[in-house]
Amino acid sequence: MRDRDGIIDPQFVKIRRGAFEWKNATLLQEYNGTSTIGTYFTKTKHRGSFFDISGTTRAANVKQVPKLALVPVEVALQVLETPTTPWELYELLLCFSEDKGTEVFNLLQPS
Repeated sequence: MRDRDGIIDPQFVKIRRGAFEWKNATLLQEYNGTSTIGTYFTKTKHRGSFFDISGTTRAANVKQVPKLALVPVEVALQVLETPTTPWELYELLLCFSEDKGTEVFNLLQPS
């Protein structure tokens, strides 16, 4: 939570039961910088809209993803300061995990 009233003490946030559970998701088959989703958010008109996956190829297997995304504080602060698309968040997480080992990379990716 941002410090909106000038007090530097952190504000408490209630997280609903079940927020830390995992759910099954069928991810896109391709999600690199040149894929459909990778180029979608580069257009200014798409920055505030959702990506429609109906015209894309889905992966054959199902992955488990967390219902509530937990991100490192450094990345979360960047997201709070600047409006960020989901693709930009993905790229921020990739940049954060560089040179930090496979354990950190795996924690930031769907299982």
